[in-house]
Amino acid sequence: MSIASCHGRAGCLLHGTIAAIGEVGYQRTTVQEVCRRAGLSAGATFRQFDTRLDLIVRTVYAAHASTPPAPS
Repeated sequence: MSIASCHGRAGCLLHGTIAAIGEVGYQRTTVQEVCRRAGLSAGATFRQFDTRLDLIVRTVYAAHASTPPAPS
Protein backbone atom coordinates (compact mmCIF):
# COMPACT_ATOMS: atom_id res chain seq x y z
CA MET A 1 0.00 0.00 0.00
CA SER A 2 1.50 3.32 -0.96
CA ILE A 3 1.37 6.27 1.42
CA ALA A 4 -0.16 8.43 -1.31
CA SER A 5 -3.00 5.95 -1.89
CA CYS A 6 -4.02 5.97 1.78
CA HIS A 7 -3.65 9.71 2.45
CA GLY A 8 -0.45 9.75 4.47
CA ARG A 9 1.16 7.62 7.15
CA ALA A 10 -1.72 7.93 9.60
CA GLY A 11 -4.15 6.81 6.89
CA CYS A 12 -2.00 3.78 6.07
CA LEU A 13 -1.88 2.86 9.74
CA LEU A 14 -5.65 3.22 10.08
CA HIS A 15 -6.20 1.01 7.02
CA GLY A 16 -3.68 -1.52 8.34
CA THR A 17 -5.41 -1.58 11.72
CA ILE A 18 -8.84 -2.17 10.19
CA ALA A 19 -7.45 -4.96 8.02
CA ALA A 20 -5.65 -6.62 10.94
CA ILE A 21 -8.65 -6.47 13.27
CA GLY A 22 -10.87 -7.83 10.51
CA GLU A 23 -8.55 -10.73 9.81
CA VAL A 24 -7.04 -11.72 13.18
CA GLY A 25 -9.31 -9.96 15.70
CA TYR A 26 -8.70 -7.29 18.31
CA GLN A 27 -6.74 -9.43 20.77
CA ARG A 28 -4.24 -10.65 18.15
CA THR A 29 -3.78 -7.30 16.42
CA THR A 30 -0.30 -6.08 17.31
CA VAL A 31 1.52 -2.91 16.37
CA GLN A 32 3.97 -5.07 14.43
CA GLU A 33 1.10 -6.60 12.44
CA VAL A 34 -0.35 -3.17 11.66
CA CYS A 35 3.11 -1.91 10.60
CA ARG A 36 3.57 -4.89 8.29
CA ARG A 37 0.21 -4.27 6.64
CA ALA A 38 0.79 -0.51 6.38
CA GLY A 39 4.34 -0.90 5.09
CA LEU A 40 5.71 1.33 7.84
CA SER A 41 8.09 0.96 10.76
CA ALA A 42 7.17 0.86 14.44
CA GLY A 43 8.96 4.21 14.81
CA ALA A 44 6.66 5.79 12.23
CA THR A 45 3.68 4.35 14.08
CA PHE A 46 4.70 5.72 17.45
CA ARG A 47 5.30 9.17 15.94
CA GLN A 48 1.61 9.16 14.98
CA PHE A 49 0.08 7.25 17.92
CA ASP A 50 1.21 7.01 21.55
CA THR A 51 0.16 3.40 22.22
CA ARG A 52 -1.53 0.41 20.60
CA LEU A 53 -4.73 1.39 22.37
CA ASP A 54 -4.48 4.95 20.98
CA LEU A 55 -4.05 3.52 17.48
CA ILE A 56 -7.07 1.25 17.82
CA VAL A 57 -9.33 3.86 19.47
CA ARG A 58 -8.50 6.44 16.80
CA THR A 59 -9.08 3.84 14.08
CA VAL A 60 -12.53 3.01 15.46
CA TYR A 61 -13.35 6.70 15.80
CA ALA A 62 -12.24 7.44 12.23
CA ALA A 63 -14.21 4.47 10.86
CA HIS A 64 -17.29 5.55 12.78
CA ALA A 65 -16.94 9.19 11.69
CA SER A 66 -16.79 8.15 8.03
CA THR A 67 -19.85 5.87 8.23
CA PRO A 68 -22.99 7.53 6.90
CA PRO A 69 -25.91 7.67 9.33
CA ALA A 70 -28.56 4.98 9.09
CA PRO A 71 -31.76 6.04 7.35
CA SER A 72 -34.51 7.01 9.75
